[in-house]
Amino acid sequence: MLWHRQGGIGSFRWLSLLVLLLCAFSSRGDEGKAAGVKEWTDSFSAGGTKIRVRWFQPMAKGKHPVIVLLHTVNGVAKDLELYRAQGERYARQGMAVLLVHYFDRTRGTGGDLAAAQDYFRRFFQAEACPKGHLAKTMAQHFRNWKDTVTQAVAYARAQDQVDSKRIALAGVSLGACLALSVAGQQDLRIAAVAELFGCLPKNIHNHIRTMPPTLIIHGSLDKHVPVAQAHELRRFLNARKAPCELKVYEFGHCFEKAALVDILDVQSRLQAFFKKYLQPEIQLAAR
Repeated sequence: MLWHRQGGIGSFRWLSLLVLLLCAFSSRGDEGKAAGVKEWTDSFSAGGTKIRVRWFQPMAKGKHPVIVLLHTVNGVAKDLELYRAQGERYARQGMAVLLVHYFDRTRGTGGDLAAAQDYFRRFFQAEACPKGHLAKTMAQHFRNWKDTVTQAVAYARAQDQVDSKRIALAGVSLGACLALSVAGQQDLRIAAVAELFGCLPKNIHNHIRTMPPTLIIHGSLDKHVPVAQAHELRRFLNARKAPCELKVYEFGHCFEKAALVDILDVQSRLQAFFKKYLQPEIQLAAR
């Protein structure tokens, strides 16, 4: 499983703020709304629990491809403006973005969110990662989150403004692990999946026969999710003849100590990947 360590959020926040400054603010009107983007909130039910979602949708009429965006272990509220910047960016390029509050699933069933966050931040630290009952509880949390993301895909597919054949998944850290786990469900017909600093849980490997085109972004200096996980994922995908793009950068977990040129390169690769496999009908320049 995967998570987002507390210490790394500063780097992820810096990346997103950079994108915000370069792309989002310049295209906002007098009221602070992104030009050409409709933002709205909704919800669906999973496991008897209300799951909140936030849409970033192109203003142009018609059906659009969708990127289902999965947050880090820090949740949504703390970094909403950062996810908003990404949502607006892709919406201006003709792709809707669906940000899913998948933590709502465990919070609604009495799960201890703080304990879950601490557990997944320490998952690869064998000497510090909790075991026993807590480990079993967290494994159940992960299964619930995975089911929630699966239901989110079904919810997105049922919307009038969505092209049901062009749905992708994207996630960072814990969200990346969930994205990969769900993308491997053949019946969901996911068009593509982009994962940053993630891995595919080993207990899921034997249940996956094929995967959609996958973009893997990782840091060679990642001390929390070893880069070996990225190379193992590539071997897994190659064995199943799944299209795969892997780029390893010389920085740490979630852009820790990343150079500006590398951050911009990651953004460029993500955009090119989604345009290639989602093929949005309108291509609006990201100003």
